Amino acid sequence: MQITSPVFLFLFLPLTLLLFHCAPVKLRSWALLAFSAGFYIWGELGYGAVICASIFLNYLAALFLERFSGRTRQMIFWGAVAINLLLLSWFKYSSFMLTTLTSTMGLEIPFFNGGMLPGHLPLGISFFTFLAISYLTDVHNEICPASRNLKETALYFLFFPRVTSGPLIRFQSFCDSLVPAAFFSEEFAAGVRRFIIGLARKVLLATPLMKAANCIFDAPAGTVDMPTAWLGAILYSLMIYHDFAGYSDMAIGLSRMLGYQLPENFEYPYTALSFTDFWRRWHITLSGWLRDYLFIPLSRALVTERFRERLACGEATMLSRNCLSICCVFTICGLWHGAGWNFIVWGLAHGLFLSFEQTAAGKRLAMAPVVVRRFYLLASITLTWTLFRLESLRTAGSYIKTMVLPTFSPAAPNVWTGELVVVVASALLFSFPFSRDLANLMPVKARDILHAPIYLLLLVITISAVASGSFNPFIYARF
Repeated sequence: MQITSPVFLFLFLPLTLLLFHCAPVKLRSWALLAFSAGFYIWGELGYGAVICASIFLNYLAALFLERFSGRTRQMIFWGAVAINLLLLSWFKYSSFMLTTLTSTMGLEIPFFNGGMLPGHLPLGISFFTFLAISYLTDVHNEICPASRNLKETALYFLFFPRVTSGPLIRFQSFCDSLVPAAFFSEEFAAGVRRFIIGLARKVLLATPLMKAANCIFDAPAGTVDMPTAWLGAILYSLMIYHDFAGYSDMAIGLSRMLGYQLPENFEYPYTALSFTDFWRRWHITLSGWLRDYLFIPLSRALVTERFRERLACGEATMLSRNCLSICCVFTICGLWHGAGWNFIVWGLAHGLFLSFEQTAAGKRLAMAPVVVRRFYLLASITLTWTLFRLESLRTAGSYIKTMVLPTFSPAAPNVWTGELVVVVASALLFSFPFSRDLANLMPVKARDILHAPIYLLLLVITISAVASGSFNPFIYARF
């Protein structure tokens, strides 16, 4: 069930909010777990049993981590992490790995050819795996205690506002908000407003941008010229931002309506001046996870204290080790986003750009005028997003070549309409803090007066679009 679907908006959400706020405070977490399990099972049916078994496994593993020490503790930790990764690998990567083996080595695998591999990716399994690893690692490192409450653990994994696409949140942070405050009308209203904004970004901006971008990306070979290729990439860049940021807005708004707090996940990433700054603003909770659970441990493994002491010409070698860590982490990040070489190359490209910014040349670029730095960032980000959209490396390479080499084609698709002009202008406006700055310039009383009619109008327009069925599922839900 998508949180933009009519079933969710007109049935599940009103019923959940009504029963949740009418329930006694002591029973609200139970009610929320029931709604979250229902939300998941509605979309997954048989796969619900797999996730429930995985939740129970992680619950037991965390308890055993507290009970044992030494080598046994290490074996429990790595065994539980391996099981989580194997589960993810089976559903998400088995077909990709076997396809790669059969194409590169010419192997004949009977059960692969017979279609015995999973053909469906369980809802939110990528985010589920990262949540499990962070929980087990925090218990193992004694950052937080293991939960002895199975309901608490299950709710952490199944919390329906963010089960499909995040934001990622640490177990302890989530538990701190498990007892919601009494109903507060202003907090509920703020959650409603945030939810409306997210829904509008998805339905009114991301969906038409996706349709226009698809017309260009799916055009026959040889018909797309350089300007049209750049237009398609820009439209896709705007679409993927508003699609995912819209989901995050809806998840945060839903949580506030239920009395909980989720962390912010975006901070105007296209205003960044470098890849380093971009990843501080884009998918903030994923960036934090990669830093805490991959980059720091990997850096420590590559650069030990003994290694530091033995360095003869330390700085250059340390830089190379740091860049190697960055490239490894972002290659894994790319693979996490999708089972395909295009995602791996996308992650590696971001790792190389981030590594370049650590070098002397990158530091000189950081001192260039703002216009130069912003152009470098936006052009590079737009180029790499094509790898996200085009699954074949050969097709992506051909498309990027079209973007780089001057070409003109009279047969290039024309996607411009009056509606698209308004959508692109709005998408650009909300990609930068202009709208926030304009709102802040208005007198407080004027904002208070205009709030209700503006949000009501926006909700009516968005709901009309949803009712007509003119929207697509969230793009990050399949990653």
